[in-house]
Amino acid sequence: MGERIVKDEELISLKLDKPGRAKSQDQLAKHTVDTQFEDKPIERSVYLLTNGDDVQKLSIVQNLPTLYQFEPNATVNRILPKIQQELPGSSSEFNIAAAKIFQTLIQKKVPVNLLTSILQGIDSKDPLVATTWIETLLEVINYLTENQIKNEVLKWAVQKSVPTKSSLYRVASCHVLGRCAIHPKVQSIDVKSTILPLVQSLAQDVSYEVRACMAGQLANIAQGLNNPGLIKTNLLPSVVELAKDANGIVRSSAIVAIAQLLQHLATDTKQEVIIPLFKELCNQSSDDNEPYYPVLAREYGKYMVGLQNILSQPDGLWFLTFFKVLSSKGLGTNKGDSGDPTQGVYCRHFCAQSLPAVTTFTLARVSNSMDIWYSVFRDLAADPCYIVRKSVGGCLHEIVGILGVQCRMIKSDIVRLLRDDADDVLYMVIPKLGITLETLANYGLLSKEASTQTSLEIGRAVLKCHMELSKGVNWRMQTDLLSQLEHLPNCFPSDFIHQHFTPIIFAILGDQKAKPVKAQAARLLLVFLKYNIKEIQRKWIRENLMNRLYLSTSCYTRHIFVKMCESAMNVFSRRYFKEYFFLPLLSYLEDKVSNVRLSTVKILPQMKGVLGNEDKALMQSFDNMVKKLDLTEKDKDVITTLKCSMKKIQSRQYDCTKPDAIAEDKQKQEEEDKIAQGKIVANVKLLEGLGFSSSKAPSESRAPKPPANYPSSKLSFLEQHFYTDAGINLPIKDIPPPILTEDMIDRRVSLPFEDKFVRNAFGDTANQLYDDFSSLNLTVSVENTDFEKLSERELKNLTFSTTNVTDDVKVNLRKVIKDETQESANQTRKKLLNRRSLSNLSKIPVSLRNFRGGHLDSGDDLNKTDNVLMRENLKKNSPMFQKNQSRIRPKSEVLFYGNYKTGELDTAIDNSKSSLPQYKTRSLQKRGSLGNLSRMKTEIPILRRNIEGESNTKDMSFKR
Repeated sequence: MGERIVKDEELISLKLDKPGRAKSQDQLAKHTVDTQFEDKPIERSVYLLTNGDDVQKLSIVQNLPTLYQFEPNATVNRILPKIQQELPGSSSEFNIAAAKIFQTLIQKKVPVNLLTSILQGIDSKDPLVATTWIETLLEVINYLTENQIKNEVLKWAVQKSVPTKSSLYRVASCHVLGRCAIHPKVQSIDVKSTILPLVQSLAQDVSYEVRACMAGQLANIAQGLNNPGLIKTNLLPSVVELAKDANGIVRSSAIVAIAQLLQHLATDTKQEVIIPLFKELCNQSSDDNEPYYPVLAREYGKYMVGLQNILSQPDGLWFLTFFKVLSSKGLGTNKGDSGDPTQGVYCRHFCAQSLPAVTTFTLARVSNSMDIWYSVFRDLAADPCYIVRKSVGGCLHEIVGILGVQCRMIKSDIVRLLRDDADDVLYMVIPKLGITLETLANYGLLSKEASTQTSLEIGRAVLKCHMELSKGVNWRMQTDLLSQLEHLPNCFPSDFIHQHFTPIIFAILGDQKAKPVKAQAARLLLVFLKYNIKEIQRKWIRENLMNRLYLSTSCYTRHIFVKMCESAMNVFSRRYFKEYFFLPLLSYLEDKVSNVRLSTVKILPQMKGVLGNEDKALMQSFDNMVKKLDLTEKDKDVITTLKCSMKKIQSRQYDCTKPDAIAEDKQKQEEEDKIAQGKIVANVKLLEGLGFSSSKAPSESRAPKPPANYPSSKLSFLEQHFYTDAGINLPIKDIPPPILTEDMIDRRVSLPFEDKFVRNAFGDTANQLYDDFSSLNLTVSVENTDFEKLSERELKNLTFSTTNVTDDVKVNLRKVIKDETQESANQTRKKLLNRRSLSNLSKIPVSLRNFRGGHLDSGDDLNKTDNVLMRENLKKNSPMFQKNQSRIRPKSEVLFYGNYKTGELDTAIDNSKSSLPQYKTRSLQKRGSLGNLSRMKTEIPILRRNIEGESNTKDMSFKR
């Protein structure tokens, strides 16, 4: 209790609730400016600089550029002299602010001499103030005239470089001499006569800080001399002396200086002086475990490139071997390697950054020693420290491009980096992943015409990379990965992409991801849609996009559809967009959510731009919808945005008649026509920024057609269980069934595809139609099934799933009801579901959670299985659905491959239909909305195979 009282007293003593003391009358009078200066900024500034306190003076200095902008003459003649007068006795804050403002004014070439004030400020006793003015001087040297450099700056440098001055001024002199040597107005003879003697003196200074700083400026001095002879005779002795200095920091600076001097040295100088000197430095760092070997590793690539043309074969091999020693520092593999582990990590990190230069050197000089290079690369790519692997990932695309056709040797390392568990490594690999894949495809490691084992491995690694990122919260990196996957059509076959990547991308649309991730995923699906060479696959993607996005009950998802349509204008031609996306997007002007209408109104100018003179019907629909929105809209934001969009439409900002737009649209139409013919077309836009030609990978070719009666050998790798080995648990129920799609929309009217549309079409049967749609099963394309060995009962028991994208012989079967047979546990364990693999040996156990073959015990189950009756109802109620009957193959084509005669199975199914009871009232009581179609799930294409030894099931019977 006593402790609590003490705490209360302490809180009371703080007086937290007591208001602060107000300004006194004297303080108010002091900070109050006479009203006569309100409209006179120059007089007010002069008054405050004369009579104001430090805060008011500091405010005038900080606003000096603004005063100069409006009153340049008065600022130069009255304000700047007053500030220069106040500088010597002012505070540190005032000097620091004035230094920054003076730098800005000099860069703007203000006609006043501020250099004198800068040189005076350097003599300040306050080290912070002096350092600030020195930095200002170094920044403005390039803006000074030749006379100012010779008469003031160099003169000051000579005065401050004497040994009696402090090391701060001598170090500043080194920096000033280096900047003056590369000044455009300073001649090489001036550098030799004035600057070079000071350089030689400072290179022998007693302070190691001064010597190290002077070593860092030697490259600028050599550039100013611009004469290999003068550099060799006058500057090189100082370089050698600094490289052999007793202090490690000085030697580190000398190593950096020599790397920068290589471009200024003659060939004989490099051979006679630099190569022996560099070998000595390397041996010294290796023997004595010097702390400067990380600097040596950082500059090693520059040495190898600079000396590449003059090194002999033995010297080149020595350089490569020593680089291998550097790349293993800190791992305990070298003799005497007992230094700081942190230094070892830095050394390997810099070695990884030097890999592109070392790769170029190895291919040019010691191409027969690629095994040594690969051992270095492999060890760095698998380094235990993620920092090193991160550096390798950052330059991976460069290494692949340099290796060219030899990039095959690092395939496993690329896969390892893509599957890395450290997010930092993936963050470096992903931004250049598209370039890496394009390069691999250009040199034959990947192909968009046929799948290979390499395609399998890299595809798995990319999916594993996606799964690792999806576990985190970095949505920006996930978006970057999806944008890089737009390169996939140039690197993988469309069948491969559709089979393994399309389901994953569709799953992103259903997850609770950030909106930018979903928008990019939708754009990626559009790219897959454009470059898919099979019409049935393209149709499947379009249908699922419409069901998943356009018909969604979530306004956020519908907003993604608007974003997708905006991307579709860039991906597809105007003809394609008008055919499949224009009317559904236009119908969103009647959406019940204002944000969806707002997002649609924003892109009205682009929609108007895609319409031409021949699109009279679409133009009329567009005008009617816009007029209707203008009359009925009540949301203020939508009304304001609509007015802005109409102004843009009137100004023809998005005019499609421009020559560039016409040429681009014509190219897109040609690509789409070739794809419709089954030709493989490359995405030329993505190849434009790359440094190689696409001639090795033909931009278009006829898609290979596998035989119809047996699996394609080019896709036999699917027996490797793609998703399982990639470490991915693909959700079984994710992608909605492709029903009720954009090809079912009557394009002659511009009505929204909503509940009102269906109710108008079907009348009183619409409620039953909703329930029937939610229970409708998909048809499946089944390949590699021996129908001759299947009885009629077994043929009926086949499980249906979505269309398998790799099948060329496609057969549509209808699911019928199994008998109420109770299977034993042993029989259930024996059932293995084949995941549409092309190998009969690949049998992957799949969870029977959604077991299709179980017995039925409710009327709802009967509704879910009687899709034959559902199809008949659709035919009777609406003619719109009759035009899509062609996508369901007649059963006569199914029986063509078996021992059945045409019509036998029809009779059997008709008999079973007659014995089915009426739909139960329970399913009719479910009041669904058409938007529920977007939430319908389906399974990955699977096929239950007939296992030998399995007991035959009983004859099928239907519950009444």
